[in-house]
Amino acid sequence: MTHYILVRPNQEQGYTAIVLGWPVEAGIGPTREAALAAAQAALQECLAAGEVVAVQIEDLGRGSNRNPWLETAGMFDGNPLYDEVMADVAAARECEREEAAAP
Repeated sequence: MTHYILVRPNQEQGYTAIVLGWPVEAGIGPTREAALAAAQAALQECLAAGEVVAVQIEDLGRGSNRNPWLETAGMFDGNPLYDEVMADVAAARECEREEAAAP
């Protein structure tokens, strides 16, 4: 399992290493390597004490990532009348344009 660790200088204690995506797992040390090793040890200890579980959460349709166009995408796939209906729509729009442009 790969985890990414942000290592940055810490003016007070040398370096801080933070396991990205984990709220608390961090290591501090006088060198970059020591901070990284401390963060890795903290993460290993945390993972050994519990388990990682994947869960599915029901989409209630309130999220900003919801795309309403996907709900009807492909609903006319294979419909033999689709091209005819689209031609009628195009013709009706053209008539509307002509009427709007007429004095």
